[in-house]
Amino acid sequence: MATDLTIRAMTNREPDFYPLLGPFLARREVVQEIGGPIWDDDGKIWFVALDEDGLVAGFCAARDMGRYVSFTSDYVLPEHRNRGVYKALFAERMRHYRGRQVRAVCRPGAAIVYAAYGFRQTGETKEFVRMRRDDG
Repeated sequence: MATDLTIRAMTNREPDFYPLLGPFLARREVVQEIGGPIWDDDGKIWFVALDEDGLVAGFCAARDMGRYVSFTSDYVLPEHRNRGVYKALFAERMRHYRGRQVRAVCRPGAAIVYAAYGFRQTGETKEFVRMRRDDG
């Protein structure tokens, strides 16, 4: 359950970033599910959910773009789905960027969580939905 999670905020400059997230950055099934590559850009803040054994249960990232914050790279490992991991990660990321305009491009299934946090849909493509929240 999500209550057994520890969520860490980190950057790619921390010594344990690549040991924790490196295996997911270029994994085919992760990239395919997210819909594109997961870039480890400098300046991104990563929120990593660790289970009771200290293993990655899921992650997401955010990047400060100046006028707004971009939410990216949301992923929960299959064995941890439907246990509140995504909602816990999302809530932590929202707390971190309280008061900021936030934009995201996400899969339609994730748009439900965004909408629950007051985001509105601003557009869509064949595979993605653009979401925005002005008051963070």
